[in-house]
Formats: sequence, structure tokens, C-alpha cells
Amino acid sequence: MLEDADKQIRVGVTRTDIDSILAELQENGIAEPTAEQLVERKENIRKRYLAAKAKYDDVMTFTGPDCGLGSWPSQEAAQMLLKRTVDAVRGE
Repeated sequence: MLEDADKQIRVGVTRTDIDSILAELQENGIAEPTAEQLVERKENIRKRYLAAKAKYDDVMTFTGPDCGLGSWPSQEAAQMLLKRTVDAVRGE
């Protein structure tokens, strides 16, 4: 359907739902997580990217985090998330 309509899509491949992430960490006993603990591992991001690329191929022309980072607790964590996303998509 997308190809018939000559449309492209963007797929979010990195979690940014910070409230859920914080809740999951708190359930695991981490009350004050570091930036490293907030951001998904690059391997998880890469796996999600490759699955989306396999499904959508050339129709998927953009990718990135699934939403904005304005509510993230620190710029350090947001920057780390963006860097890991770029590295994962590039396969680095």
C-alpha cells in the first residue's frame, strides 16, 4: 500500500518512554539510574533496526528514537541515546 501511494516511512528504533524505563529500573532495585542504565544497549537497537529494515526495506527512509528526549533526566543520557542509535543503524 505504501509503495502504491509512493510514500516513505520513519521507524523509531530506540525506546524513549522514560517513565516506563524508570519504572522498570526501579522494579529491579535501581532508584537513581545512571545515563548508561537509562539507554538501551546498542545491540538491542541494532536488532530492532534490522528487523524494521527487513520488513520495510526501501520504504523505510528514516529512522531514529521513537519520540523526543525533552523529558529525559539529563542531556548526557539523551546524547548517549542519540549516539548509540546512530552507531547501531550504521552497524558500528
